[in-house]
Formats: sequence, structure tokens, C-alpha cells
Amino acid sequence: MSNGDFAQQFQTCATGEGTPYLVARDAILAMGAAVRAQLDAKLDSSDWHEQLAAQILIGWLDNRQLFDQVKKTVGGLPSRGMLSTPVSGTFTPSDRARGLKAMGTAIVPRLLEMLLKSYEVFDTAETQAIFQTLNALRDPRSVMPLADLVGRTAPEPAQIFALGTLGTMKDPRTFQTVQSQLANQTNTAGVRAAAAVALGMFEDQRAMPVLLALLRDTTEADIVRRNAVRGLSQLGDQSASEALAALLRSEQPPEMALTLVQALGKLGGPTAIAALEETGRSHTEVTVRQAAEGARRTLA
Repeated sequence: MSNGDFAQQFQTCATGEGTPYLVARDAILAMGAAVRAQLDAKLDSSDWHEQLAAQILIGWLDNRQLFDQVKKTVGGLPSRGMLSTPVSGTFTPSDRARGLKAMGTAIVPRLLEMLLKSYEVFDTAETQAIFQTLNALRDPRSVMPLADLVGRTAPEPAQIFALGTLGTMKDPRTFQTVQSQLANQTNTAGVRAAAAVALGMFEDQRAMPVLLALLRDTTEADIVRRNAVRGLSQLGDQSASEALAALLRSEQPPEMALTLVQALGKLGGPTAIAALEETGRSHTEVTVRQAAEGARRTLA
């Protein structure tokens, strides 16, 4: 492969998806060690697309057996070291994620390839297994690719899981990406709700007014408002307690009341304690009273 051919094929690997990507990937891999130096140079690219393509290609050159095993494990099939096969014939997403995590960070480029490039993920269980693994490994190489994914027209489960992983990783470069997905009214309520929780997980004070505005907007979907409450509890700023307590004192459906109780129990502080004591005495729903009493005891 000439330098010109390599450059063209590599560009397709960096920017392409689906069949064009696979054809270009396999053409580069067929050259083996002859292109290794050129791939190593791409690892220092300022473009994360090129970095990811190089990481994937080097992974295939150096760890083909491991990369092949990743797909089997994501698919729920038994892998080496597993002593038994479940009755269903496939493992749960959590079981798969444990097996994948044990393979270490070397598989991160392969997981990202399956999600963003080769499209080898076909169902929610596989998607969940990949994201549980990325969440557990917290490899910085996954940050920008996942930020790209949430802005795409992607399946809802992938967007929701990606937002949760970005929240877990708390990389400040992606705060605005998550906030944009929360503000995007063309997204489903489920995606926007996931973005609300993720935004709070950054522990960035810029999230406070955004989440409070959602909470107070009664035209918003219930799931979005409840997750704005959860996002505020993740933010960890007790100054949000006043707004949460005021809402709890007003007439609320049990689901929202319970969410508010949980959030106040997590935030703590004098305002939260007072609101929980009052709710534990006077709320009309017994389940809410019990939850408030329990949350209050944990703050004693």
C-alpha cells in the first residue's frame, strides 16, 4: 500500500462507518506491520477521530484474539475462564460487563468501534453490556467518542447509556454537550431525563439554574422533572434544598413527592431535615410519610 493509498484508506477509517469503514479497515490490516509506524504517528493527532481509528487498527494488529473475544462476550456467549453456561445460553448484561472489564482497558477501542464504526451491536442487552464496561473502566479515550454519539441520531438506549457514562466521567469538555441534549426538545423525554441526571453528576454549579428551571416548569414531562430533582441531588449543593422543600410542601403526585424526599435525604442540611420532618408528620400518602421518616433518620 503506497502512502497515498494508506492516507485515503485511513481517512475513511477515521470518518467512515458501516461497510466503507470495514473495507478500509481490512485493507489497512492486510498490510500488517508495514503500516505500523504510520499508525503510531496518528496516535498523536489533534483529531480524536484519527486517534480512535489508529487505536482500533493497532488493537487489531496487536490483539486480534482479544478483539475477537470481545464480540463474543458482548453477545453473551461463554468465554474462556467461564466455568458454566447459563440455562438461557447467554449471560446477562451485568455478567458480560464483568467479563469485559476483566479484559482491561485494551478493549476500549474495540468497544467504541462496535458502537460507532462497525455497528456490531444489535440489541439493548449488548448495548448495556458495553456501556456498563465503559462506565466501569472510565478510560479517557471514550470521552469524545461518546460525546459525539449523544449528538447523533442514535437508538434511544445508546444515547441514554452514553449520557450516563459521560456523567460518571465528569469530563468538563462534555458538560455543554450534555446540557445541549437536555435543552433539545426534539429528543425523547427519556433522553432528556437521562441528560438531566448526567448534568448534575458533573458537580458543576452551572447546572443549578438549568435544573431548577426544569423542575419548576409544570409543562415538562414528569420523567424530566423528576430527573431534574435527581440531578440536583447529584450536584450535591445544599442550596437547592430550599426549592426542593418548597415543592414538597405543595401538593405533589406520590412519584414526585418520593423523588423529592430521596433528593433531600441525599443533600442533607437543616432545610432538608426540617422538610423531611414535616413531610413525615403530615403528608397524606403513607408511603411518602414513611420514606420521609426513613430519610430523616439517615441524616440524624
